[in-house]
Amino acid sequence: MGCGPSSSRAQVSALPPAAPPGDPITKYVQLEVDDKTSPVHQINCHTNMTMEEFNHAVNVASGATTRQEGLLGEHVKWLKTSGGTVGGLLYGRGDTQENLIVIVIQTQSQNESDARTAASTRSAQMCHLCLDDSGSMRGSRLQKGKSALKALQPRLDVTPTNVHLIGGTSNSRLIYRHTDKLTARGLDKAWTANGGATYLWEYVYKSTMDYKDQEHDLIIITDGEDNHSPAPFRGLTGFNELMTRMKGNIRVSLLLIGSGLSGSQAKVYHHLCLATGGVYHHQPDNDNDFSLVMQQFVTPLLLTQAERETVAFEQRCEYENLVAKGEATQFDWYKPIDNKPAADAADKPVADAST
Repeated sequence: MGCGPSSSRAQVSALPPAAPPGDPITKYVQLEVDDKTSPVHQINCHTNMTMEEFNHAVNVASGATTRQEGLLGEHVKWLKTSGGTVGGLLYGRGDTQENLIVIVIQTQSQNESDARTAASTRSAQMCHLCLDDSGSMRGSRLQKGKSALKALQPRLDVTPTNVHLIGGTSNSRLIYRHTDKLTARGLDKAWTANGGATYLWEYVYKSTMDYKDQEHDLIIITDGEDNHSPAPFRGLTGFNELMTRMKGNIRVSLLLIGSGLSGSQAKVYHHLCLATGGVYHHQPDNDNDFSLVMQQFVTPLLLTQAERETVAFEQRCEYENLVAKGEATQFDWYKPIDNKPAADAADKPVADAST
C-alpha cells in the first residue's frame, strides 16, 4: 500500500426524468478533470428537478456517451488513454451570483483497490454526528454550521447515523437514532445553540463504550473545546482519553467554526483528524467563504466508503510525515500504518492548511 495522492471517484448517474417540470431555472456547470477544466455548460433545470434528473442533464450537456463511460465528451478519450476511470463528484462552488456547480473528475489512484479492501474491514462501522449546541454557537456560527449540515444531508441519507446535540452535562443527548429517518428540516429545527456548555469527549465515550471493537466514524461541528467533561476528558486534548479507551477505533472529522481557539490550539484538532484518517477544516468568524468548507470538509465526507478509505490512508500518511518532521503532535494511542513503504511523499501538502 503506497502513500500516493488521494483520489475522488464516484459515478454520476444518467436516469430518465421522474417528476413533472416545475418553474424553469438555469444552472451553470463546469467540469474539472485532474485540474483540466471544460467550458461552462448551461443546464436548463426546473424547481421540481431531482438529483437523478440533474445528473442526466449534465451528462447530455457535457456530451456523455454512456452512463458508465462518459461524462466529459472531449475528455473521455484522454481519460481512457491515461488508464483512468471516469467518475464525478458534485459540489457547490458557493458562487450564488453565477450559480456555478463544479463536477470534479479524477483518474483512479493506485491505492484505490487497497482502499476497497480496507473498506470491507470497516463494514460494521457506526457513524455519529455531534452538533455543538452550546451558547457560544449562536448567531453566525450556528448559521455556518447549519450550512455545512445541510450540505452533509446526502451522506446522512445513505449512512445510518446517530445524531447528538452537545450542550452541558444535562443537555447533551441523542436526538436521532441510526434507525430513524433524518430530515434536513428536523435537524435544522432541533439545533438551536441553547445547550449551555460543551460536554463532548466523555459523552462520546459513553455513547460508544459498549462497542469498543467496532469502527466509529465521528463527525463533529463545533466552535471550541470540551469545558464540561470531568478530567481526563475535559479540555482541548480530552480526546486522548477517548481514543485510548476506544483502542483508537474512532475516525474523527471536525469542522471548527469561529475564532475562539488560537492557531496552535486549532492545529491540535487538525492533527487529531489526520491521525484518525478524518478530515478537518477551520472557518474563522471573519471567513464567509463556504466553498472551502465544501471542498475540504463536506466533499470528502460525501465519498463512498471505499473512497473515504483512500482519503483516510492518505491523511494518516500525512500525519506520520508531519510527526517525523516534528511538525505534528505525537499521540500515544496512535497505531502506525502497517507495511508502509520507506519512501513517502514527504513534500505532499497538508490536506487543510487553513490553520
